[in-house]
This record gives sequence, C-alpha cells and structure tokens, in this order.
Amino acid sequence: MRNEDLSSFAIPLFILNGEAEQLQPMKEIAVAIGIPEEKLYLLSCGNRGAGNTRTQFTQIMNSPDLKSRSHFIVVTSAYHVSRVARTAKKHLPEFVDFEVFGVPFKDFSFSVFRKVKGEVKRILSYSRKGDIAEDVRRK
Repeated sequence: MRNEDLSSFAIPLFILNGEAEQLQPMKEIAVAIGIPEEKLYLLSCGNRGAGNTRTQFTQIMNSPDLKSRSHFIVVTSAYHVSRVARTAKKHLPEFVDFEVFGVPFKDFSFSVFRKVKGEVKRILSYSRKGDIAEDVRRK
C-alpha cells in the first residue's frame, strides 16, 4: 500500500478485525496514517477470549455491505496474520482477493513467545481438521 493508493478511489476496504477492545486503537492508527475513515469497517470478534476467526468470515459473507466485495484488506493483530490468512482462504469465495496486514502492539499484556507458540499449534491442528487452508499461496 503506497501513499498514492490512499488518495485513489480504488483503495480497497480495510476490515479491522479484532477483539472489541482492540478495534478503537486500530481505527485511530489507520486514520492517523491516512486511511480514509469511510474505507474502514470494524469487525469485532467479541470480548477477549470469546472470538472465533471462522465466525468472522461467516459474518463477512452474510453482511450486505461486504459479501459482494471482490477485494479487501483484513487488519488484525500481528501474531494472528498467518491463521487469519489461512481462514480467509478456506472460507471466502474464490472471487475474493484479500490481503492480511498485521498491527504490532506497542505494549504486550501477554508473553509473545507463548502467544505465537499457541498460534502455531492452532494452525497445525485446524489445518489437519480442514478448518483452515494448509497454506495461503495463490494458484
């Protein structure tokens, strides 16, 4: 994403994806770096510990504002990018072109190592069950 993209009418919708308490800071950052507010869509996965990424993509496809879009960017926590991308690939129609951007948080209230280790375990488990794509490479 370049500065000239931000001034273009072709800028895709940014879906800010996170826990309820994460969305406002993510929105403030996006606006501060020049993303127009009308290009932001806040998608809450609920309160801390209650979110489900697969459910969020079901919400996207059921939303009248989102289900017909062919290109958007999902913004999520940096540690969560890999699983969100695999979930999107598995649960969005093939016509949807998507990108996943990670937002680093300045202060962590959790062990980053433990969080990433847990993400890797979930990715392996969910991909074995077929709940998410094994990889996100395009055909």
